Amino acid sequence: MKLNLSPDLSNGGLKEPLSDFFQQHTYLEELNLERNSLTELPPEIGQLHSLQTLNLEHNSLKALPPEIGQLHSLQTLNLYGNSLTELPPEIVQLHSLQTLNLYGNSLRELPPEIVQLHSLQTLDLERSYLKALPPEIGQLHSLQTLNLQHNFLTALPPEIVQLHSLQTLNLERNNLKELPPEIVQLHSLQILNLEGNSLKALPPEIGQLHSLQTLNLFYTSLTELPPEIGHLHSLQTLYLQYNSLTALPPEIGQLHSLQTLNLDHTSLKALPPEIGQLHNLQTLNLEHTSLEALPPEIGQLHSLQTLDLERSYLKALPPEIGQLHSLQKLDLQHNSLTELPPEIGQLQSLQTLDLQHNSLTELPPEIGQLQSLRTLYLQGNRLTELPPEIVQLHSLQRLNLERNNLKALPPEIGQLHNLQTLNLGGNRVLTELPPEIGQLHSLQTLYLSDKSLTELPPEISQLQSLQTLDLSRNSLTELPPEIGQLHSLQTLDLRDNSLTELPPEIGQLQSLRTLYLQGNRLTELPPEIGQLHSLQTLYLERNYLRELPPEIGQLHSLQTLDLRYNSLTELPPEIGQLKDLKYIDLRDNPIQDFSALANHPNQNLEVSVFGMKGFPRQYWAHPSQRKAEWLLTEKNSEIRRLLIEKMGYERICKELQAIELDSWREYTLLKIDAKVDIEPIHLLKMTCPSTNHIHVLRVPPDLTSARAAISWVNWDIDPEAFTAET
Repeated sequence: MKLNLSPDLSNGGLKEPLSDFFQQHTYLEELNLERNSLTELPPEIGQLHSLQTLNLEHNSLKALPPEIGQLHSLQTLNLYGNSLTELPPEIVQLHSLQTLNLYGNSLRELPPEIVQLHSLQTLDLERSYLKALPPEIGQLHSLQTLNLQHNFLTALPPEIVQLHSLQTLNLERNNLKELPPEIVQLHSLQILNLEGNSLKALPPEIGQLHSLQTLNLFYTSLTELPPEIGHLHSLQTLYLQYNSLTALPPEIGQLHSLQTLNLDHTSLKALPPEIGQLHNLQTLNLEHTSLEALPPEIGQLHSLQTLDLERSYLKALPPEIGQLHSLQKLDLQHNSLTELPPEIGQLQSLQTLDLQHNSLTELPPEIGQLQSLRTLYLQGNRLTELPPEIVQLHSLQRLNLERNNLKALPPEIGQLHNLQTLNLGGNRVLTELPPEIGQLHSLQTLYLSDKSLTELPPEISQLQSLQTLDLSRNSLTELPPEIGQLHSLQTLDLRDNSLTELPPEIGQLQSLRTLYLQGNRLTELPPEIGQLHSLQTLYLERNYLRELPPEIGQLHSLQTLDLRYNSLTELPPEIGQLKDLKYIDLRDNPIQDFSALANHPNQNLEVSVFGMKGFPRQYWAHPSQRKAEWLLTEKNSEIRRLLIEKMGYERICKELQAIELDSWREYTLLKIDAKVDIEPIHLLKMTCPSTNHIHVLRVPPDLTSARAAISWVNWDIDPEAFTAET
């Protein structure tokens, strides 16, 4: 039989005592004991002489046995997410150990002996509550990766510079105030993460880290960069976001290997002309800066693929922007642009152009030259028309024109044959759509909300790919019969219009899943509504419905039915056929009888009625079958109030044979002789003077006066005193 040298016993897979398991499997090379709720390891672990990888992640170990040091073949030890406060001295005997993960323990300090792990290449000490590193750390000459993220270090020992093999040093989120100048001796360092420290300044020696490829200075309180930053000729990624930089040194242009430069959320007011020398730069993020203009040299960034200028203070773009022939994404949202330069059309690689929330009043004809453009966001501008050239955007898939001042769409709009999403919502002066809208055969989503549409063109039926149609908050009084030809439609939003009826063809929407009709003037639903066999959600709130058609019971996929604020007095028996129904809201209707739901097969069906969300199922009976004795066992005062209101006080007293014992002002003490409980029942009835609601509370049977009952209800406060206080 072939031995399993690498059993996976993670997530509670260990089914026998660990000591027995170790003795029986001394040949193991890999062992995964992750998430087994282990609190200790038995000494027998030292017998696993062939073990190379041991995963103890996410257990509850507080200590390691001394025998751990006998694992002379161990190369990887993962102790992530335990509760270790110290390491045993024997840890230093793991001469083959290359990776040690102590993330998320509570070590607070490292034992000096750890330096004897001469083969160690990766040491992860993230979230270990460390306040200092021992000077001996510098003796880990094979160490390549040191993760000290999220600790409490205030300084680094000078000996850290002896880590001549170190390639990655992660110091994110510590309490460092400065870097030791000696850090420049880390000649192999490729990645240096200083995010979230309060450095305020970098030592000039930083420029001597000639192997450095990634430098993360995110949120480090920097106010300036030293000129020596330009000496980092291998640097490919530089993160400077969330600092207080107001300017960049001219030497920034010497970073000829730089591919990513992130300066978002800084206080930059201008870019130096030397920025144009970054010929390998692919991503430049200037989001949330104080830039008012871009230098002409920006056009020299011929490798730039992404330029993010969101929420700056730009009022214009330089003509040189057109020279960015590799640019694929240009984000200019939330600036103060009033026009675009004609050169914008030269961005032949541009795929995404975000111009939302500027002050554009028109688009240049050259916009049509962006043959690679797939996404164009123009919402929140002041456009009154679109240039005919927009139809030349043959690759365009998403066009957002929401909240502009468009008066009409050019007939050429129909030539955007790849368009999948079109948002025209919020153009309040756009009162009609051109017939050519029907030529958008790839269109899947069409937003036409918040406009002044009074009718839809019949050609809308040609949108055979349409899945979502939003017509909410318009002035539609009817739908064209052709609406039924939208066979791919899944969501139809017609809320807040002036519809008085639905066409029978609505039933042809066989793919429809969600139908919003709230806020219209419907008095009835057509029988064809029952043909919507895919419908899952139907919103009919705020209409004038007096009844539901029997065909409602044919909506076998319906899960949610909202009927609030209508004029329904009853439900058709067929409502009980909605087997998948999970929620029905009948609040703010004059309905009294909803017993058609009493035997519904879904025991988790939630019914909201009588102003209460989730009215208890045991009270769904026909009004004639409601019983006054329910009041005696119902503990919820609001439910009791509703039951009293619906059954009537007179009926309750009659059914329970209540007799009046005493009265005091608006209070009456009643006694029920019916043997419905193990002791006599006394009830205190009060008519609220402000709402006229009748409240009934059960009180102890030894109380014989209304005044004594009131006092008991109000924690022995005499009603005279209580009245005076309130």
